[in-house]
Formats: sequence, C-alpha cells, structure tokens
Amino acid sequence: MRPEEFRLSTTKPGLQGTVSSVRYFGNHDEVEVALPNNGVRVRQPIGQWVVGQTVFVSLVPNGGWLLQA
Repeated sequence: MRPEEFRLSTTKPGLQGTVSSVRYFGNHDEVEVALPNNGVRVRQPIGQWVVGQTVFVSLVPNGGWLLQA
C-alpha cells in the first residue's frame, strides 16, 4: 500500500492508532501511525496531525491493488 492510499480521521470508521511522527515534505506531510500490530505511513495535507494524537486509519475508495493468488 502506498501512503496516499490511506486516509486519516479523528473519528471512526477505521483502525485506531496513534500518530508516532509527522514529517513535512513541502506540499504534504507523511504521518507515521502506530497500529496494534504494525504501523503505516499516510500522506496527508500539511499541519493537520500531531504526535500522540489518536487517529483512525482507513483506505481511500478504490485504494490498493487486488492480487490473485
């Protein structure tokens, strides 16, 4: 999954996590979110998230790829 295929929210639905870092990349932030069993990196608009904040992670509509086994 690519960082831009995730969405963050302060309310459900989604997996609950905690912002562990925020990195500024000029026209966006990359937000690291610690989840119960792993973590994800999420591309977000600048200045919306802070370390320690509780967030909910979900996929954007049509995000990701379906792989055949």
